Amino acid sequence: LHLTCCGSKDAPIVVGAYGDGPAPRIDADGQGIWYQDYGCPLDSPTHVCRGYVSSAVLLYDAAYVTVQDLEITNHSGAVLGESYSQPDKMERTGVAADVLVEGCYLYRVSRWGLAVGYTYAHAHFQGAALEEAPFLKYGHENVTIRDNYVKLAGGDGITVMYALRPLVEHNTADSVACEINDRVYSHPGDRAGKVAAGIWPWKCKDALFRCNEAADTRLNQ
Repeated sequence: LHLTCCGSKDAPIVVGAYGDGPAPRIDADGQGIWYQDYGCPLDSPTHVCRGYVSSAVLLYDAAYVTVQDLEITNHSGAVLGESYSQPDKMERTGVAADVLVEGCYLYRVSRWGLAVGYTYAHAHFQGAALEEAPFLKYGHENVTIRDNYVKLAGGDGITVMYALRPLVEHNTADSVACEINDRVYSHPGDRAGKVAAGIWPWKCKDALFRCNEAADTRLNQ
């Protein structure tokens, strides 16, 4: 499900379930391929800045779109010969977008559970005290991550990035970082740093984290 469209504040586009029965399923299995290119190296040299991505749900240049009440999978087993720590493997996502993320359950995802808000203009976000102007021009506003449950993520549970005054509340990260070890993450190439955390911000300003729980985070760097 790849959408490039815009609703409006008064008439949002809604994609979801109706009637009775189980939630509609989108099983991507390594398909739904698109090309992502940030145009420059990312803030961390261990993060991939360009390449093909498989997304079960993609919102690209979209606004006022609501996606709800779906079951989404994107298993790696459909791509022959691919391993978890393979440096040049194709990235894979369940949902890719900058949105309000609320009431989602994520189970056995690899590597990240929820990650919201990268930017190609990371060079403007340097130093210990970040000014507001770069966020207004290159960052993200009105980001809320609420009432989500991430269980058995391979790496990080929930991360908000480059966001101005994001709100992260009533989320749970349960047993995350379960693949950040030498047994599973065995061939990282030049992507050093086998490290992950439960719920945390990266280069945000005035972030509010409240009423979150991180339990049984697995031992890592």
